[in-house]
Amino acid sequence: MIANEAEAKAYIGECFGEGAMDTFQMLEKLLIEENAKQNLVAGGSLPHIWQRHIVDSAQLLEHVSR
Repeated sequence: MIANEAEAKAYIGECFGEGAMDTFQMLEKLLIEENAKQNLVAGGSLPHIWQRHIVDSAQLLEHVSR
């Protein structure tokens, strides 16, 4: 279980490589910006965006052939 944002970022780095971190950080930025315009995720979950949203979604990629 991923307990905090640091562990979530480490998980993403391990799964997708440090090179992918720029892409995921851009996703974080875009999600925060767009969430201000339309309610995509609960505002209270934004401080935990890596743990609650990015890792949750990225885990599904383990089940997709690449």
